[in-house]
Amino acid sequence: MTPVPPQPDLGSSFYDLLLRSLYPTGQDFRPRFELFADFLRFRYGLIASPQKDAHLAYDTYGPEALRKFFGLLEEDMPMIATETFQYASVLVTALIKDKERPSAPGFIWDLNPSSSGHLGRALGSGSIHLRPQILNDGKLVRIRYGNPDPSSHWDLFVDSVTSLELYRRRSHISSAFDAIGLLSSRGTQFLIASKLPQGQQHQSQVVDFDPDFLGRSDPKVRKNKFDYEAYEIRASELLALPRGRAAIQRGGIVWRIAKELLGEERTADFHPSDDLWSYGAEHHRPGRTAVYSDNLSPYELKIVCGVYKAEAGEVSWWPTPDQWDKGGYNVGRWTPFAEEWFQIRLDRIRCNEETVRSRAEWKRGIKVSSGAIKLRDAVHVASTMFVTNALAG
Repeated sequence: MTPVPPQPDLGSSFYDLLLRSLYPTGQDFRPRFELFADFLRFRYGLIASPQKDAHLAYDTYGPEALRKFFGLLEEDMPMIATETFQYASVLVTALIKDKERPSAPGFIWDLNPSSSGHLGRALGSGSIHLRPQILNDGKLVRIRYGNPDPSSHWDLFVDSVTSLELYRRRSHISSAFDAIGLLSSRGTQFLIASKLPQGQQHQSQVVDFDPDFLGRSDPKVRKNKFDYEAYEIRASELLALPRGRAAIQRGGIVWRIAKELLGEERTADFHPSDDLWSYGAEHHRPGRTAVYSDNLSPYELKIVCGVYKAEAGEVSWWPTPDQWDKGGYNVGRWTPFAEEWFQIRLDRIRCNEETVRSRAEWKRGIKVSSGAIKLRDAVHVASTMFVTNALAG
């Protein structure tokens, strides 16, 4: 169904009408969020247990610290049970204690072998199949459901944390389509990769590198809302290309920008695009056939994030994906906290109260909480160790 462009109204600027006429969505995008307790269960493996250990401190991290760790809003806090915060505090305290081999008590964490709900007891059963693989020196997990269709020409790859989350959700997610629907609605990074069909050639076309990206930023002239509108049109043109769907797979800030500019309906197609064999990225797998995925080049990603060349480095409207990945807002999904930050900054840009920032300014601006970064890294290490050991061979 072709979306219907919104009708003009007295509050619409010329830019709004131009952008909507070129890239109609028919709807505004609004992220969807799940209950905090469910997020803890599926993403972190937290078990809701009536048991308590008298030797453990349940208040090392209070609600305000945990709010930043998990990306919650202040108005969400009164609706969350005290016990949920207490168990979350125990989990966080335990996981970040040892960054080399993070672990947590078995009565609250399903990756501990002593847990009654230990994930290893069920891993390998059911309709979902996880297989760790190395793609270009990076470890990912291939996800398949049921008996793969011989005619299927693509596979779903995710990181170890997301692979275990999908396994925990196996009772209500039973296909790769459902899994991708979940990940693409939350801003979680994933990869859809295809093998080269027989007779097909991969002839990657290199996108010309422009050292100025969106142009040069004159330090004497402050970037304003009109510059932002020009950037939005440029980024929308790029994202509307077939390979632009790679922005949704990238997750995080790139995902959110794509959703903002093109809307829900125009970013819903995740199948390999017509650009795959011309602009796609090649992923080498030791001892296996290479696979290919839709791809936006580093230059194109900088266009999406609104990067300009400056006298001393770069400035941008939004943090670049490498900066976002390391920042405190990145907890593996788009959070209410991140959405509040995004909307406030967007409103301030449109009111000429915000302008571009340097990389150093972005590093400080999206750090949020050093504890949140430590927790994210600890969960990644623990999940990778678990997947590697449980699925060895």
